[in-house]
Amino acid sequence: MRARLRSWVLLASALILGWADELPAKVYLTREEATRLAFGSSATVSEERRALSPQVRTAIERRLGRPVPEEAFTFYVGRSAGGIQEYGVVLEEMGKHEPITFFVAITPDGHVKDVLVLEYRESRGGEVRGKGFLRQYVGKTSHDPLEIGDDITPITGATISARAVSEGVKKALAVWEALYQP
Repeated sequence: MRARLRSWVLLASALILGWADELPAKVYLTREEATRLAFGSSATVSEERRALSPQVRTAIERRLGRPVPEEAFTFYVGRSAGGIQEYGVVLEEMGKHEPITFFVAITPDGHVKDVLVLEYRESRGGEVRGKGFLRQYVGKTSHDPLEIGDDITPITGATISARAVSEGVKKALAVWEALYQP
């Protein structure tokens, strides 16, 4: 009883005093669950770890207008009897204080098929994991602005998180183009 009461007091203190950023991450989906949701259960999924050469990294950074710290990306390739069905990549982008982990599924012609939040670590802004918000990215390509307030409607109280997701989707598309587009 005392241990449970202490847990509640710590949680209440964290919320009241702003320590909520130190609370553990909320895991919504595993990578396997995300690939199954995005690709369908009939797809055969393989992993491809692709390193960025210095030239490719520079090209991606120029395109995005910001540094790309990752040295490599693991892409999930979904195949069916007809060939490659889609690609997916797990990314982390910094929210206000903590990274947001999400999965971006991309069609073979470079359109976003789906965006799924895997882990959300912030105390606020978790609305970005909602289907209504994430559905805005479906069909977008690297030629779209993917800007909050432009072609992506913001969420009140989650502006930084929404911007992080948009930046991650842009990065996913830029990296996919650099590594997979002929």
